Amino acid sequence: MASSVSATREQAWRVLVAGADAAAREAVAAQLAGGWEAGFDCSEVADVAAALRMLDGGSGEHAAIDCALLLEPLSGMDMPTALRLLAGGDGLARVCAVVLCAGECGAQAERELLRAGAQDCLSRAAGPAALSRSVGRALERWRLLRAAALERERMAAQAAEREAHLRLALEASATGLWTWDVDTDAVSWSDECFRIHGLAPGGFEHTGAGFFQLVHPEDRERVRRTVREAIAARALYECEFRILRPGGEVAWVGNRGRGLLDAQGRLLRVLGTLTDISRRKHAEAAQARSAAFAHSVVESSADCIKGLSADGRLLWMNDHGRGLMEVPLGAELQGRDWLAFWEPGGARAEAEAALAAARGGGVGRFRAMCPTLAGTPRWWDVVVTPIPGPEGPVEQLLCVSRDVTEARAVEATLRERELELQTLADNSPDILTRFDRALRHVFVNVAVERATGRPRDDFLGRTNRELGMPARDCEVWDAVLQAVFDMGQPGELDFSFDGPQGLRHYSARFVPEPGADGEVEFVLGVTRDVTGHRQAEQALKEADRQKDEFLATLAHELRNPLAPIRNGLEILRRDPALQEGAGAQARDMMARQLAHLVRLVDDLLDVSRISRGKMDLRRERVCVQAVLEHALEASRPLVEAGGHALVLELCDEPLWLDGDLTRLAQVVSNLLNNAAKYTAAGGRIALRLVVEPAGGAAHAAPDTPAEVVLSVRDNGSGIAADMLPRVFDLFAQADGTRHRAQGGLGIGLSLARRLLEMHGGCISAESPGLGQGSTFTLRLPLASRGAAMVGSSLESTLESNLESTVEAAAEALVKARQPGEGAEGASALADGLQSLGRRVLVVDDNVDAADSLAMMLELMGHEARAVHDGAAALQAAPLWRPDIVLLDIGLPGLNGYEVARRLRADPALAGTLLVALTGWGSEGDKRRSAEAGFDAHLTKPVALDDVEAVLARYPAPALAAGGGTSLGVLAAR
Repeated sequence: MASSVSATREQAWRVLVAGADAAAREAVAAQLAGGWEAGFDCSEVADVAAALRMLDGGSGEHAAIDCALLLEPLSGMDMPTALRLLAGGDGLARVCAVVLCAGECGAQAERELLRAGAQDCLSRAAGPAALSRSVGRALERWRLLRAAALERERMAAQAAEREAHLRLALEASATGLWTWDVDTDAVSWSDECFRIHGLAPGGFEHTGAGFFQLVHPEDRERVRRTVREAIAARALYECEFRILRPGGEVAWVGNRGRGLLDAQGRLLRVLGTLTDISRRKHAEAAQARSAAFAHSVVESSADCIKGLSADGRLLWMNDHGRGLMEVPLGAELQGRDWLAFWEPGGARAEAEAALAAARGGGVGRFRAMCPTLAGTPRWWDVVVTPIPGPEGPVEQLLCVSRDVTEARAVEATLRERELELQTLADNSPDILTRFDRALRHVFVNVAVERATGRPRDDFLGRTNRELGMPARDCEVWDAVLQAVFDMGQPGELDFSFDGPQGLRHYSARFVPEPGADGEVEFVLGVTRDVTGHRQAEQALKEADRQKDEFLATLAHELRNPLAPIRNGLEILRRDPALQEGAGAQARDMMARQLAHLVRLVDDLLDVSRISRGKMDLRRERVCVQAVLEHALEASRPLVEAGGHALVLELCDEPLWLDGDLTRLAQVVSNLLNNAAKYTAAGGRIALRLVVEPAGGAAHAAPDTPAEVVLSVRDNGSGIAADMLPRVFDLFAQADGTRHRAQGGLGIGLSLARRLLEMHGGCISAESPGLGQGSTFTLRLPLASRGAAMVGSSLESTLESNLESTVEAAAEALVKARQPGEGAEGASALADGLQSLGRRVLVVDDNVDAADSLAMMLELMGHEARAVHDGAAALQAAPLWRPDIVLLDIGLPGLNGYEVARRLRADPALAGTLLVALTGWGSEGDKRRSAEAGFDAHLTKPVALDDVEAVLARYPAPALAAGGGTSLGVLAAR
């Protein structure tokens, strides 16, 4: 139950009556009804828990409670516990707590309740007046205590704020606090002192003696003396000195302190501050250096430099200026009016204007004549600038007068020269233009009229756009000119112009012209007509193209006479009379020289193809060991002919590359041939193969790509140091090697380098010098391990299939030969072997080449005929019906492509094998022959092995008709 008693005053005390006895609560509320001044507004609760809920989360009319009146007994709680629950966070009860004891409250119990937080305690037997007075007084005491507590809190907060402000101010000013006890020599530091000294709190022994050890040795005695003098005079101690931080770092500090005296005037301790002033000291030192530098600049200047007061009085003049003004020794100029140096009616008005401009914060400039003190006339360029004081207003003036007497005379000469230069410019074959920052023409010479047909006055003051230049061209011109203005660096532009002289080509160069302030003021353009130069360049390119075509044609034409020579040698090789003796030696010698000549022609043709960008690579997964086998096979005759020892240092593990087997073998063969040629008989050649990390890194990461590194080392003639940089140049040969019979054309190494670069590799040469041998090292990227494994697996599979095929054929052949088994097969096989010869038609306008090739084919067991033009071939082929036609491409009249197309159109020749026979052997040539209908492509001079390989690719007619397979086909597989 709750009751409320309205007070006569406007605001009543809010009292919460809490107790287990409802009748007692109501009686107490009734007793308070008429008591105290403002009256009481009472509410009732059964226990303290309910009272706490009203205090913590109450709302409405019970939101604010002034007094909690606790009646004994309380439900489930003793009185001290209830009072402690009512206490606030600051130890003071949130409300005024008054305890009404059931009986008399003894002194001991009253003290305990008051200590627990009660404001008063009395017996419930007290009358209404005593109760009202007790509650009212308790409320007043509680309010006073609460106000005092709030004031203490406010003062504590202010003190904390002031302390925080002081701490922040000290931190902001990097100031530390220290105390020094004079009697005990004990020193205490704030954290900032330790930070300034760069020490940890334990790194200082906290004594005056320990502090002096931190002072720089050169300043230590001065600091001690300053401290002693301040203590003796009972005065402020102030000193700036250097300290030594850990590690030897030197810093500057400012130290201030004042002594604290007792009542008798005895010094007890010194309190002070420590500030890091290193930055200020450094700034002061820099300022001193700057002042010294400025004084040095002033005194070393070739100008007359003066300091003036604001009213124009002379304060000082540099020594060189005194010399220029011819001031007598010992003459004192300080205090003289500067304007008095200028003659009245002459330049004095300009001098006065310059002073006025400088006093106003501007810069005064003028040029005038002023005689020296000795009367010598001199012309001066004068600049007067203000020197503001610390507060801003101008305090002094700086006057710099430059002697321009000679320069003025030079200017007159320059004006004369300008006229001369204008004449020269107008007679220059180049177009000279000057542009301002708005990209307008401010100068053009007369050459622009010859180029454009327009008077040069049309250009002045106008931009290219205003002159009608096409917008796209204007964008290019504007971009180049603006870049020169912005970057201050020259620019270039090539363009063409169709003018009165027809289409002409020009090359323009634009250079910046800085102004007095150092910024680019103008851009000068020099435009030269390079039409003739362009034509010469084009002619040179055409000549280079013709040279490449000549080399290619030369190589092709050289192949034609080589073909009959090779055929003739092959015929001689089959002659039984020339198998031994001098004839055999002569034949073998001619064969070797022919092979060398063929290799030279091939190299020459390869260089031409690379130069024209027509070299094609047939890239595939290639085993390095296979490359070496092909190269060794090609180079072995030359190595053995020289009686050289060939040492191989190779890897056992198969290594794989992504490249062209033939071209890579050609590179290695060239290196081996080069070593054999330039090594004396009986020399040593070492071929070494290793795998290294890419770039040759000694300690590469695990994922670094690997390289194949192949080196060819010999102990031959070596390479001179000046030749090493040029050894891979085209046609380059050392002077001392041209006499060698095997010297070559200087193509092989250049060709090797270019082929390696096409494969993503490189090659280098090393030699200690002449007579000390040389080493050529090539590097090629190794194929990825996965690709290498696939290549190895594929090679194994192919080898396995080939072995199976050969074994099966051999087994069939054995069975066919056994008596009583497969007699018919043996007979058919014998007939097939007898019919292996083929009917071959040779078509070549080179009579010797055609006849010798036909003769060689006859010796090989074939039936051959030779004709020498396309018309004869078209006439002979339908009548004779050859199995194979060896057809030259470069025939007179009908070329080989046209002949092949017509032969392919004849149904009677549908089974005839067409083989192109030509001196052109590039991949493009081979594609073109295939498109014309050729089945194969042979490059002159044709080797016997190449002919046999082509013939073996196709079955002989007799076996083909019977469904058999020729041994040639089997061998080719």
